[in-house]
Amino acid sequence: MVNSSVPEMNGRNYGEIPIRKVLGMSLLFHILVIVVLPFLARYFWNPVEFERPQTFELVQIPLPPSRPKPVPKEVVPEQPAPPTPEVKPEPKPVPPEKPAEKPPEPKPVETPRAVEEPAAPVAPVEDLDELEALLSEIPVPVAVSAPGDFKQHHYLNLVRQRIERHWTPPTENPNISVVVEFTIHKDGSISGLSIKQSSGQSTLDNLALRAVTLAAPFSRLPYGFADDKLDLTITLIPARK
Repeated sequence: MVNSSVPEMNGRNYGEIPIRKVLGMSLLFHILVIVVLPFLARYFWNPVEFERPQTFELVQIPLPPSRPKPVPKEVVPEQPAPPTPEVKPEPKPVPPEKPAEKPPEPKPVETPRAVEEPAAPVAPVEDLDELEALLSEIPVPVAVSAPGDFKQHHYLNLVRQRIERHWTPPTENPNISVVVEFTIHKDGSISGLSIKQSSGQSTLDNLALRAVTLAAPFSRLPYGFADDKLDLTITLIPARK
């Protein structure tokens, strides 16, 4: 029979190992693992520290001020220089010529004087009324008459001259006449043109109305005339001016 109470293996008896020794070895192993190894690792192992990358702060650079665009200058055309006046050479003085010798003057021939006849004496005008009567008999182509209180005769002459320019009768006959009447307003315009006394010939009457119409408008009424209109009567005679 084999005694199993005392195990043997390879000639050694493990039952003889004390438990204290086992506990001491286990304690030593844990101290080595927990204390010594971390200390050695911390002492000899130099870990690479993580370096934070350098950062740069963006600085906004102020932009240079914008230059104003050049304004195109107006090109002024060059004016041509004024032409320089030509300097004419002064004429050389001509030496005075010697006076030619005068030929001897011929003696005047005496002519018989004509006998002057005495001028006929001018008969003096004894009566001025006769002269005025002769002038009044000459027919006037255009005669202008106005109310008695109108004293500006120069204005009536202007009206007469304007009508005479357009009064062109086809024939001359101082024995007939046409009388027209109309009103001149303050601005020179006319109204109410009509035949006051006919000549008996429709052609001559129409020419009289046409002469007044073409002569209008007349000048403004003269300064100092109180009314705003002037009534005129015109007598037209087919006679020479």
